[in-house]
Amino acid sequence: DSGLDTNNCYFWDASAGEKRDGSIDMTRRKVVQYIPHWVAGDNTDVENGHGTHVAGTIAGRRAVNGYVESNGMADGVAPGAKIAFFDMGNGSRCCTFRSA
Repeated sequence: DSGLDTNNCYFWDASAGEKRDGSIDMTRRKVVQYIPHWVAGDNTDVENGHGTHVAGTIAGRRAVNGYVESNGMADGVAPGAKIAFFDMGNGSRCCTFRSA
């Protein structure tokens, strides 16, 4: 998708060690894997929000302080789920695959 804003209260994890290199860390609160397919450090979703919206609808769970979860007004349908995210964002264009 277009990216995932991991600073959003429905995904934020205050513990150190967020990686966006495709590695898996099951100790993370919500996002256990982030694969940056196009550009590492791309912040497209901060601007347009599509990936954050879709992932939040599915698995979002509010944690205002990044640790303690609470019922949020927009928790997802599977709030206990964790996310492995594949970021296909490319600047202002979403879902564009680069050639091999």
